Amino acid sequence: MTRPRCATTAIARRGLTLAAAGAIAALIARAPMIAARLHAIKLPADEARSALDAGRLVVLDVRTDRERAGSMIPGAVATSWRRPELPGEHGEVLAVCSHGGRSLAAAIALRRRGIDARSLRGGMRAYERDGGAVHLAHR
Repeated sequence: MTRPRCATTAIARRGLTLAAAGAIAALIARAPMIAARLHAIKLPADEARSALDAGRLVVLDVRTDRERAGSMIPGAVATSWRRPELPGEHGEVLAVCSHGGRSLAAAIALRRRGIDARSLRGGMRAYERDGGAVHLAHR
């Protein structure tokens, strides 16, 4: 068997249509660029702490009420990750959740609306592990 000349041909040989194989090959080719863009949106916990201490961030907590009951970054605004809403005036926005997945989705949604938003890499778990200040709920 001869080696295929391109990724599309290789994928097509696995039983997909040529159009589907072309679409998959295009996604594979763009994967490094997409990964780089997502990496740029994610703010490490130590950088988030510094920016919060300097007062440069508005924090949107996109976790559930139950998750927020455990701890919350002081001054954070509770909102939905599906439809994140911002308080009146804002600068750079930091979306936070437990692990970083929902906050990344919220940051992407906000960026599509032209808002300078980032996601806390590793979520609240990384932030607290890094020594970030939180308010603890009364139990």
